[in-house]
Amino acid sequence: AMGKWMITIVKNVCLSIPVLICWKDRVGYLATIEGFSMQPTLNANPKHSSDVVWVSTWKGSRRKPRVGEIVVSRSPECFGECIVKRVIAVEGDIVRKRHHDSYIEIPENHVWLEGDNPRSHDSNDYGPVSAGLVFGRVRYVLLPLQRQRQLSSKLLKQQLERVL
Repeated sequence: AMGKWMITIVKNVCLSIPVLICWKDRVGYLATIEGFSMQPTLNANPKHSSDVVWVSTWKGSRRKPRVGEIVVSRSPECFGECIVKRVIAVEGDIVRKRHHDSYIEIPENHVWLEGDNPRSHDSNDYGPVSAGLVFGRVRYVLLPLQRQRQLSSKLLKQQLERVL
């Protein structure tokens, strides 16, 4: 009886893993936001807690990122790391780098990613990012409860002023 019970559990776990992986890749998942780059939009007070968000992967591979969306991307600098940033500009747009007077035209199939915090390490440091590295969109803050809300896709004033 114990052997059949153990086989049933192992079989169910083995069948569940591909379903969960597919769910994460095609529907979405919960993520904890770390760091300060998206303050004040995310992690407004990281000393007390990190924001837990819903990342939608539903359309992640089916359409290009849109200006204003907060996205999850593979880091263009650190293999295996993910970053959360806002799309400031897309292919064909011209953007003025933060703290510089230089302008960059965003190449085909690329996006300009920035944190909402002006001290963020982002496209101002590493340039346009391949749109193929973007795999999810941050849609909702779920925790802490007092910050629960749907996220806006509007650019901040200081971001909007730099896109031509």
